[in-house]
Amino acid sequence: MRTCPRCQQPTAHRWCCGLDLLARKRWQMTRDRVRMIHVLARSRKGLTEEQYRLRLAAVGVDTCLRLGRDQFHQLLVGLRGLPDSPLWIAGSRHARRRGRLARAG
Repeated sequence: MRTCPRCQQPTAHRWCCGLDLLARKRWQMTRDRVRMIHVLARSRKGLTEEQYRLRLAAVGVDTCLRLGRDQFHQLLVGLRGLPDSPLWIAGSRHARRRGRLARAG
């Protein structure tokens, strides 16, 4: 059973009030998605502004706010395929060491 968003009536049918109840929810870039891309690209991968803009252009946009669902996933796959920044790796090692000392003490 599905509930129609217009009339709020439960129905077993695919269509109600002219709406396709099985259609995917409209996708949009949220603040959390923008933050995730920026942290991944800038902090974790160490991309410069120019490199970041080139990555966005490669998926067909000039700003991450204009990313569609497929472009978003394509950008994430590309960014995750890059090696981590040496600064990120050094910071994570330092954090692990600090955590180990806190647990031992």
